[in-house]
Amino acid sequence: MKPLRISPCHTHSTDRGWVIAMVLMILAVTLGLTLASASMVLFHLKSSHAYYRIVQDAFVSTEGGKTLSRNISRLSAPEGWDHIHFFTELVDQGVEDVRSFSWRVTLRDQPREIPGGYPVPSLRPHVVVIIDDSLAMNASSGQDYREESLYLWHNAGGVVHASECCEIADTHPSADGTYFSGRWGNANHRAPSANGLSGAMPSWTLAFSRARSLIESLDQCEVAVMSTSRGQILPFTHNGAEIMQALDGIHPTSPQAPLSESLYRASEIFPAQCISNRHILVVTAGIPVNDGHLPSWLKDYDRDNNPGDTAFEGEGSHCLDDVSAYVRSLGILVHVMGPDTGYLRVVAAKGGGRLMPLRDDIAPEGTTVTGPLAIHQGRPLSLTNPRACFHPPWVMSDTGIHARPSITDPLESVSCSDLSVTGIARSSACDASNMYCTTSRDQIVKIDLSRGDLSWLVQDIGGTVLLRGNHIIAGPNRHGVISCLTKDAHLLWHHPGTCMDASDSLVFVSAGSVIQPITIKDGILLSSYDTMHGITVIRYDPVSGSVLAGTADGLLYSLSQGLGLTGIISTGMNDAVIEIRPFTRRKVLHLLAMSRTRLMDCTASGPVWSVSLDAGEPQGVTVMDGKVFVALWNVEAPCRGMDTGMSTLLEYDALTGERIGSEPLFVGRAFGPAIDLDGAALKFISGSGEIRDRDISALTGMSPCPLGKKLLRQSE
Repeated sequence: MKPLRISPCHTHSTDRGWVIAMVLMILAVTLGLTLASASMVLFHLKSSHAYYRIVQDAFVSTEGGKTLSRNISRLSAPEGWDHIHFFTELVDQGVEDVRSFSWRVTLRDQPREIPGGYPVPSLRPHVVVIIDDSLAMNASSGQDYREESLYLWHNAGGVVHASECCEIADTHPSADGTYFSGRWGNANHRAPSANGLSGAMPSWTLAFSRARSLIESLDQCEVAVMSTSRGQILPFTHNGAEIMQALDGIHPTSPQAPLSESLYRASEIFPAQCISNRHILVVTAGIPVNDGHLPSWLKDYDRDNNPGDTAFEGEGSHCLDDVSAYVRSLGILVHVMGPDTGYLRVVAAKGGGRLMPLRDDIAPEGTTVTGPLAIHQGRPLSLTNPRACFHPPWVMSDTGIHARPSITDPLESVSCSDLSVTGIARSSACDASNMYCTTSRDQIVKIDLSRGDLSWLVQDIGGTVLLRGNHIIAGPNRHGVISCLTKDAHLLWHHPGTCMDASDSLVFVSAGSVIQPITIKDGILLSSYDTMHGITVIRYDPVSGSVLAGTADGLLYSLSQGLGLTGIISTGMNDAVIEIRPFTRRKVLHLLAMSRTRLMDCTASGPVWSVSLDAGEPQGVTVMDGKVFVALWNVEAPCRGMDTGMSTLLEYDALTGERIGSEPLFVGRAFGPAIDLDGAALKFISGSGEIRDRDISALTGMSPCPLGKKLLRQSE
C-alpha cells in the first residue's frame, strides 16, 4: 500500500487541483524567463546599433552629395620640442557635422650647423705664394688690356683685373682707387715697355690678377703668402678671408726683387705633417733686382755655367732657375705666373711646374662633403665638392645668369658669363622646388631641384642662408656683411654684422655688443640695444616672440622684438655661448644653452642643470619630445682633418640633464642632424659621403595623434 504524502500547508484541493497549480507555476516561470531574454536581446540590439554608428562615423561617407573637407592649421611647437625647428600641425577633417581632429609634429626649419672648425682633409696641398712687389712689375707684360674688361687702379699702386664684364664707359672713382674700362686703359693708361715687351697691360695686372684668381678658386688647401721685399706675410692657413686680405695688402712699390733668395727661403717653411702636395707659386715679371745672395753650391745648381749665376746689386742675376731646380729636388713643384718669356718658361720647367698654372694643377684630389644633408620632399641631397669645388652630381646643367654687384650701385647686378662656382658648400636651405646654397668663396646659387639646373649665381654673398617668404637672408660673408635678396636674385640691402636671425618680417643683426632689428622688405633700421657684452649668437624664438642673444662671457639676453629687455640669465659657464635652443616643458619656457665644452638648461629663474660635454666639438643640437640630441666630433690634432677622430650622438633628458643614450656615428666628422620627419629619422653624413640614420619613429608626435571627434548630428 502506497504511503500518503501530507502537505505542510492546509489545502482543500484534490489531487487534480494540485497538478493544475504546478502547471500554472511553470508557465509563470517560463514567461518570466522569456521576458528577461527579450530584454537582454533588446539591450544587445541597441548596443550593436550604437557600435555600428561609431564604426560608421569612423569612415566618413560622401553619399548624398556630401563632400569631404580637410583643414590644416599650424600652431606653436609641441611641448618638449624645439621652438625654432618645429610646428604643431593640427588636422581637422570630416563631412559636414562629423569632424575628427589629430595633431603631429612638422618641420619649420632644419637645424643649423654650429660654427666650428673648417672642413679640411687631414692631408691637403700646401702652397706658398711669392709675390714680386718690385717696381719692375709695373712694366709691360706684352699684352693689352681686354677692351670689355674692368680694371682697378689702386690708390696704393698697381692695376688689377676686376672683372671680365664692364659696366662703365671710361672711369669710375671709388674708395680703393679708380676703376676703368679696358678700352680706356689701352688709350690712356699704358705701361712702359721693358725686357723686350710692349703692350698697355702691366705685368702686375697680368701676373698678380691671375694668381689672385687662382688662389681664390682653391679651397681645402693651406696657403702661405710672401713678398720679395717683406718676406713671409702670412703663415699657412686655409682661412680664405685672411689669404685674400694678405694678397690685397701687397702692391708693386719696392725697388728690389730678390727672386731666387725668396724662393730659397720659401722652400724652408713647409711643415712636416698634414701635407699631400707642396707647391710654390712665383708671381713675377722675371726681372731680379739685388738678387743672388745664396750659398755658393746653389748659385749654379743646374750646372748650366751661366755667367749670371751669381749675386748682382742691380739687375742681372740668373739664379732663379737654379733655385727652382733645387726646390724641385726637394719634392716641391714650382709654378710661375708672369709674362710668357723664355726665361720664365725655363724656371717653371726646371721646377717641375707650369707657366700660368691652372686650378687643377694644384687643387686637392678626391670628393668631400662639407655640410649637413638637405632634405627635399623626402629626398636626401648631399653637398658634395669634387676637387674642393661645389658641384654635386644632381646638378646636371647651368642655364642661369651669373652676376656680381655693380661698382656704381651695390644693389644693382651686372651679368658676367665668366663667373663660375668656386669654393665648397657652406650653408643651404630649400623651399618647395629650389635649393639656395652659399659657398666658402662668397657666392650664393639657386638650384632648380626638379630639373637639376643652376638657375642663378650671385657673387659676394655668403654665410648662413635663411628663407623668409619670398626673401633670402644670407650672411655674414667674409667681409662681415649680411645681405637680403629676393628669390629671383634682386638685391634689396646690405648691412654689416657678425651674426643674425630672422622672424617673418625682421632680421635681428648683431655687431659687437649691439643688436639691431632691420625690416626684411626694405632694410630699414628700426632701433638698437647695446648689451655691453660681445654677442656670439642670436636666435629668434617664434613661439614666445623673443630675441635671444648669447655673449662671449656666458650671458643670455632675452628681448622683445622691439628690443625691450625682458631678462638676463647668467649661465655660469664663463665661456662663449655658441647655440641657444628654446623649448617649453610643463608650460615653462626653457633655454638650452651650449658652449664649446658645456650644455646647460635654464629658465627665467636661472640654471636648471648643466653637464660637461665629452671631449670634442659640437656639430649640431636639437630638442625633440623632451630629449636633447647633440652631435659631437672628437677631432684629432695636429691636422684636425675631418676624416679623423670619432663622431658621437649623445641623448639627454631635457628636464634633468641625465644622459640617456650615446651611439657612435662615424670615424671622422659627422655633419648634421638633418631632420627627415617623413622618414622618421635624424640623418647624418660624413665627409666621405656615408649616411647614417637615427630612428625617431617612437617619439610622440611623429605619427598623427588623435584628439577625438566633434559630432553635431542630432540623435535619432
